[in-house]
Amino acid sequence: MPVIEPTPPLPKETPEIQVYQHSPFSQYNWYYLDENRQPTGPIDFVDLEMLWEERKLNEHSLVWNDTMEDWKKVNEIKDLKEVLSKNASTT
Repeated sequence: MPVIEPTPPLPKETPEIQVYQHSPFSQYNWYYLDENRQPTGPIDFVDLEMLWEERKLNEHSLVWNDTMEDWKKVNEIKDLKEVLSKNASTT
C-alpha cells in the first residue's frame, strides 16, 4: 500500500506574479544618452523600463533604435512615455 504524504499547507499570502504585456517597443534594441551624454546600449526594452523606474530616464531623455533616423526625447516618440509610465506603475 503506497504511503500518502500530506500536502503542505498553502502560504497565507500568495506571492505577487508580475505579468508583462507585450509592447511593440520590446522588439527593438534601444540606446540612450547617459548623464554624460554618452550613447549607451544596446539594451532591451525591459532594461529601458528599469531605467525609467529608477528615474535614470525621463521624458526629456534622448533615446534611439535602428528604426529611427535620429535621437528623440522619450516624449517625442508616440506612446513610449505612456507605455513606460504604465508599466512602471504596475510593478
